[in-house]
Amino acid sequence: MQRNNRIQVLVASRSVKGSHGPGQGCVLRGTGIIVTEGEAADRAKAVFPWARGALVIEVQSVGMQL
Repeated sequence: MQRNNRIQVLVASRSVKGSHGPGQGCVLRGTGIIVTEGEAADRAKAVFPWARGALVIEVQSVGMQL
């Protein structure tokens, strides 16, 4: 049963220059769904044979961090 499909993901790298030194990141906010069939699932399974599906995120906003 799906109750809340909102998702927030933090993506960061130390190899990118930040405003206060090394490191920059961003927060992706949106909605997500796990798909077990179709192109996204097939691509995930090709790279990760143990995967049962893929998380597909529809990004609604992006915010910079650091």
